[in-house]
Amino acid sequence: MLGCLRNAKLYFIRNFTENSGDEPRTRWKSIWVSTIVAFIESITASSLTPSVWPYMQQLNPSSTETYYGVLRGVYSLGNVVAATVAGYLSNRFNQTKSAMILAKSIAIVSAIAFILIEVISAWQMALFLVFQLLLGASVGTATVYRTHIAMASTEEDRSKAVGISQMANALGFVSGAVIQMIFAAIKYPGLKLLFGTHLNLYTAPIYFTIFISIIGIVLLVLYFDGRMRILDPTVVKEDIVELATIEPVKLETTDSNSCEPTPRISYDIIAISICIFTNLVLGLISMISTTILPTYSMTVFQWTSEQSVMYNSMAMGAVGVLYILWNIAYMFLRFGQRLPSKIAVIVSLVIFLLFYFTTFPWPFLSGTIEYQRNITTSTGTNETIGCKSSYSWCAHTPPINVVIYFISLVIAQGIALPLSMINMDILYSKILGPIKQGTLQGIFSAARDLLAIVGPLGFAQIYVASGTIYIWISMVVLTGICLSLWAIFYKRMISYVERVHKLPP
Repeated sequence: MLGCLRNAKLYFIRNFTENSGDEPRTRWKSIWVSTIVAFIESITASSLTPSVWPYMQQLNPSSTETYYGVLRGVYSLGNVVAATVAGYLSNRFNQTKSAMILAKSIAIVSAIAFILIEVISAWQMALFLVFQLLLGASVGTATVYRTHIAMASTEEDRSKAVGISQMANALGFVSGAVIQMIFAAIKYPGLKLLFGTHLNLYTAPIYFTIFISIIGIVLLVLYFDGRMRILDPTVVKEDIVELATIEPVKLETTDSNSCEPTPRISYDIIAISICIFTNLVLGLISMISTTILPTYSMTVFQWTSEQSVMYNSMAMGAVGVLYILWNIAYMFLRFGQRLPSKIAVIVSLVIFLLFYFTTFPWPFLSGTIEYQRNITTSTGTNETIGCKSSYSWCAHTPPINVVIYFISLVIAQGIALPLSMINMDILYSKILGPIKQGTLQGIFSAARDLLAIVGPLGFAQIYVASGTIYIWISMVVLTGICLSLWAIFYKRMISYVERVHKLPP
């Protein structure tokens, strides 16, 4: 037993502590701090998202999927603008610390807006809008932690560093789902607090968000450096520099106080563009999971608001477990070396295609979706379940099987999503090479939510008119285009170091 502990300690020291000397080294301390903050951010997102639509239905049964689509669009708008601006300013001021502290502060303000929803009844829908905008801005601003991890790790350690940060997201995802399931025991309207507020399954995650966001701010202020350091390509491999065309210009410096010129690094525009487009498609896939699936599952499976929160939280918990296993594989089993990133992304896109095929309401399925009816819940309250009478498509749309739906959802979200996210982060940062990555990383993160600004509203309108049929068809087409681009430009999807090695002498 002591021998195992000694070996584990040696492994940790060898792989997760900063080296001494002048060699380029991965700054594990700052990576771990930013990872903890990413964990907090993930808890916030995963514990709040499942409860927004059910809470709206609880407070205002007349609220529509269209307005929920507007909310998700506003969330994405805040995310896109904040991610781009935060990335640019991080480059401008040569550090990511301020942006990460600001992200936690905005999260607290968004939580306060959510708390006020039940207090100021006349402004409920407006406060939902403010909450989503600020929450999106918080998440977008926080994405600079990816820039820090990419620049604080050597290319050799990049897979491990990204695996650690994605592990934080996975653990936060699971923790958020578990927390939501625990809070589901606090029935609505729940325990009465000050000023007309209540603690229940919808608001409890908000109070928890405030608490953990304060912890995140303290960690960042006391223990996080956040400075952006460029890894000089001449230090990586001298033979690579001999092959590369390097033009010394005064564009970027390793230190904000240094005036030493650094080489201008050229990067593959086509490869970067494909990565950004892929992230855009993956963002649409995620957007549908958070916008369409919660409302569609409540309709097709005849769930109450509380059942929707419980079952979706259970599914997200299962997804989180798979997410953790993938990140363990990248942290400790060297999956980054065993499975090429571009192969992993292609496999993920194929799995997403299969998800849309298995959950498509094929005409050969039997039955139709039942229309609304009133029931009495276990708490004695009356609630309406089923398809709204205004949805004509329910009369001719067959219901999908709940077991197949959940299996497909867990595989897509628990295998394809983490596999694509981990490897897109790894490959994109390697394609960019040794430059200040703040702005381009900000654009990369923003792409994930770019179409989601208007997408939720557009998809909500399509959903109201025809259900999921045309939405699913459009996603199959987009995913197919993305796969085709990866197949056509497969040989160009390589890191800066590999590309320079292939340059003619």
